[in-house]
Amino acid sequence: MKDVSSATADVKASFGVRLGELRAARAMTFAALSRSSGLSVRRVVQIEYGDGDEPTMGEIIALSTALWIPVAEMIAPTLSAKGAAFAADVDSAGPGALAAVVDFMRRITNLGLRLVRGGQC
Repeated sequence: MKDVSSATADVKASFGVRLGELRAARAMTFAALSRSSGLSVRRVVQIEYGDGDEPTMGEIIALSTALWIPVAEMIAPTLSAKGAAFAADVDSAGPGALAAVVDFMRRITNLGLRLVRGGQC
């Protein structure tokens, strides 16, 4: 049985891999992405390697803007690639993991709605 922290770590790692792919595809260094996004080099490295806290919505927006990619395109592969495995983990992890997934999906949905409506995030 996986716990919530293990499930969250899987999502963070998957997002970090996606960030690394996008950064490499644009031939950007950590320093270049740091300058473009306004995040520290250390924070960009932490996010890419899945270390530290999960990225905030503000950080995700800053990174997607710096990479010239819509937020949805940045996060969708992470969610779809891990979807089936994550769902199975949630089933075996119990109510705490399900609550974490529901909270994450709520935040992503709210972010998308604010972006579509042109609101501040």
